[in-house]
Amino acid sequence: MHDVPTTDDSSGREPAIPAGAASSARVYDAFGGGKDNYATDERIAREIMGIWPEVGQAVAANRAFIHASARWLAQEAGIRQFLDIGTGIPAPNTPSIHQTVQRIAPTCRVLYVDNDPTVLAHAATLRAGSPEGRTEYLHADATDPDAVLGSRELADTLDLNRPVALYLCALLHLIGDDKNPRGIVRRLTAALAPGSHVVVSHATPDANPRLMDRVAEIYARGGRINAQGAPRSREQIRSLLGEELELVEPGIVSVHRWQPGKALEAELPDSAVNCYALVARKP
Repeated sequence: MHDVPTTDDSSGREPAIPAGAASSARVYDAFGGGKDNYATDERIAREIMGIWPEVGQAVAANRAFIHASARWLAQEAGIRQFLDIGTGIPAPNTPSIHQTVQRIAPTCRVLYVDNDPTVLAHAATLRAGSPEGRTEYLHADATDPDAVLGSRELADTLDLNRPVALYLCALLHLIGDDKNPRGIVRRLTAALAPGSHVVVSHATPDANPRLMDRVAEIYARGGRINAQGAPRSREQIRSLLGEELELVEPGIVSVHRWQPGKALEAELPDSAVNCYALVARKP
């Protein structure tokens, strides 16, 4: 943990997060035992861990889902292009998506997108992919999908005329209804070719509503972080996706139970994880 957050942005843009404000990426980093967080972030994380002691396990389960789905997409679905929006800070001792998929197919191409200056500081690590493929980082805001889709980085990295795996993990619950998350998802998926997949993990109150209400209150008190976002029910999460998207089995399940084609028996109860996961295909 660091004492004072930096607002330096080597891209020359205004920093996405004001000095002294908490950051969702850094709080998430603190949950997972990372060191790329500041006192404001650690304070929020510590308060949440006090009422939700399993949150670190939930974070680990979400990261495991990201890489299980990436392996499945590369091995079974034949996907060679990945667009990860809301990338977050690379976790210690955990591979990034490009490391997972390029082990399977070195020609895979990956574009990471985030608007957090701390994530930007790790851009060199995120770009360190295989020479046969390509990895790139775009500093942009998920609530402006046209800026992502129209960026030079995307044009140089991905071919939207071919299937892409779009990752929106631990992101949409940070985007409040006033920011039109459904419109954001549908604008992004409309740009994808048939055969593309959408991968989502999303906090939910379904299994433990009282706890998740308290978590949302703590986030809201943190200032900028999650002030307008909210966990959503299974039905609300499904409604964020266009009707044309087809859920891959096992559908929308707790993030620690996702395995393609079957339900996974896991030791943790859903009320300790409070996060859904899904993979959907664009026909």
